[in-house]
Amino acid sequence: MGGAMLVLQNWPYALVALSAAVLCCGLAIYAWRRRAMQGASEFALLMTAVAWMNVTGAVEALISAHSLDAKILASKLYLIGGVSVPLLALFFIARYTGRDRWLTRPVRLLLWSVAGFELLLAFTNDWHHLYWSGFAVTSPAPTALVVFEHSTLNHLLAAYTYGLTAASIGLLLAHALRAPAIYRRQSFVMVLAMAAPALPNLLYYLGIMPWPGL
Repeated sequence: MGGAMLVLQNWPYALVALSAAVLCCGLAIYAWRRRAMQGASEFALLMTAVAWMNVTGAVEALISAHSLDAKILASKLYLIGGVSVPLLALFFIARYTGRDRWLTRPVRLLLWSVAGFELLLAFTNDWHHLYWSGFAVTSPAPTALVVFEHSTLNHLLAAYTYGLTAASIGLLLAHALRAPAIYRRQSFVMVLAMAAPALPNLLYYLGIMPWPGL
């Protein structure tokens, strides 16, 4: 749909997202330098994945709907972080709460294989349409939203992702109930930090969100 164009109206959102990415990179570097501590290496990788999501999300927001192919590519690149964050969050929280014995190498490989399968589906979607069944643009304007039409397989993979998030929250809540008061508050803050972005995304998949394409 024409040459590459930028949507300058979305610069405020992009600036916030890029600022968040810089912050996440700083946290990742800080944690990686202390990776000998329990959960530090997992947290560093988690922050790196969140930074990737913010950068690619900013890029996608700045691309005009008239450059549909580029906008969809940015969404696919965003998905690299999208499938990694829930998994890395589970690894970090399991490690943080001391409940990571079950996360053996075969289990980790199995969980990563599901993430890899989802990425493979997304990046090859033009050949089979098993991940996104189609795309729709909400208006002819450059600022229009692109609505992704999700397939049944996409929804199943989304349910798996929400399951990972629910498992992470469950581990945190169980840990909070046993921890001293100061660590209990810390765990509850982490629960809120996970639930805040997950809830709107869940509403989107359930078709409850009032703004299509978000």
